[in-house]
Amino acid sequence: MERARLREIVEKLNQEEGRKSYRKYELAEDVPEERIQSAIETYAQGARPEDVVALLDTTLRKNGRDGFLITESRIYGKCLDNAPIDLDKVRFAALTRADVPKAVVVLQDGTVREPRNFTELKRELSFFVELTGHELVDSRPDSGGFYQRYGASLRRRIKEIIERHSERNSSYRLAESEEPGLLENLIVKSGADLCPEKIVVVHNADEEMAAGRNGAFFTEHAYYECYYSHKNVEPISYMGLQAIVPSARNAYSSLLIYRNGYVQEWCHMGWEETTEDQELLREITAVLQEMEEHPPLEEEEGLFSIKGWKEFADRRNEGALETYKNSVFVSSTFKDMHFERDAIHEKVLPVLNKAG
Repeated sequence: MERARLREIVEKLNQEEGRKSYRKYELAEDVPEERIQSAIETYAQGARPEDVVALLDTTLRKNGRDGFLITESRIYGKCLDNAPIDLDKVRFAALTRADVPKAVVVLQDGTVREPRNFTELKRELSFFVELTGHELVDSRPDSGGFYQRYGASLRRRIKEIIERHSERNSSYRLAESEEPGLLENLIVKSGADLCPEKIVVVHNADEEMAAGRNGAFFTEHAYYECYYSHKNVEPISYMGLQAIVPSARNAYSSLLIYRNGYVQEWCHMGWEETTEDQELLREITAVLQEMEEHPPLEEEEGLFSIKGWKEFADRRNEGALETYKNSVFVSSTFKDMHFERDAIHEKVLPVLNKAG
């Protein structure tokens, strides 16, 4: 990266409101050579003094033995386990969504760098924001109405995946074959705010599943856990999920990387059950990405499907327009109502008005 651009970033960071004087970057020409050399020897082995652009010395005595050192191509830090990060390979930085937010750096190849000292890197995430132009985000990608248009198709695809899985693991079952009381218990245990009809698949963890107290379930939107002594802060949404990366710091966690820069920590305890759930989650995510890139030719059955519109056109041409003028549409969910309202205003009414 150009030296001038890095200097510009460093100078901008030093102007941040609230940045303490002892956490300001120093340009290389303003730092004594022995301090730069001390930083190189301590945590930036391999860096050349002439390539150093700036130094953030976080030591009390200002001896250069801790902090961050920026060269024209890399950033070094003691909290990075003495392993530098190539600046041109950084995709974005993020704070994980977890009980205790952690700072991580996601690279272009999908790998994640998790520092030993999350707090130290957390203070300097603004450097990566300026470097990549990718702001920190605190919410997952919006579905943009995708589920209203293709929810039924995705539900069918999830069922197909489950049928394949159930051939080798009978603990996965379609929700339609379960007792309503069990589904309601699962929903209460997970803390979810949804109706039982939204559940597509349940995962039977053990005999306690009969009471809906130990397991997991999948809807057409997200994955929810109800395992004993294992509680995630939020469900795992499929939309925009690009990768599930094992945590380098915790053998019992994975990081869920979303395309917009949102990162969620999944504390799954390394159980066999959640390992199987991860495989299933990856398959569902792959199907969703495929559907986003190549939308199904036919949407849900009804007036707003391609088939439905063809039937509408045929019947209108046959003089049955009054049937549609007097029709009442009933939506199954509040979101569906919004989608159908927009479709009526944008597609149905113009046709009816034009027909007289």
